[in-house]
Amino acid sequence: VAPEITADPDDIIRAITTHDLSYSEKVTRQTSLVVCNKRNNLSGKAMHAARKGVPLMTDDEFLTLITTTQITPGEPTPPPETSPVLRSITGRSTRQPRKKGSRRVSRR
Repeated sequence: VAPEITADPDDIIRAITTHDLSYSEKVTRQTSLVVCNKRNNLSGKAMHAARKGVPLMTDDEFLTLITTTQITPGEPTPPPETSPVLRSITGRSTRQPRKKGSRRVSRR
């Protein structure tokens, strides 16, 4: 939940926990969704989510979705190797950098 949302953050968190979903302040690659209202000039949680390939949803979209959808908790699906959302925002992919000392294999 990003700070710029217009809904009461407690309402968002209550909706999450009522449906037995997990809430965390920290955005990681295991995060399934970030609730934020900013889609341009990303900063903070929205920027970190985009870099990690985590989807963004407005507070209105989230509250509508959570009240109209049958939700089954489970393990989050890992993001794809490259995220079209991230590429459109930053021009970069979400691929992990090579480990130090590893060699790149060229395919010819």
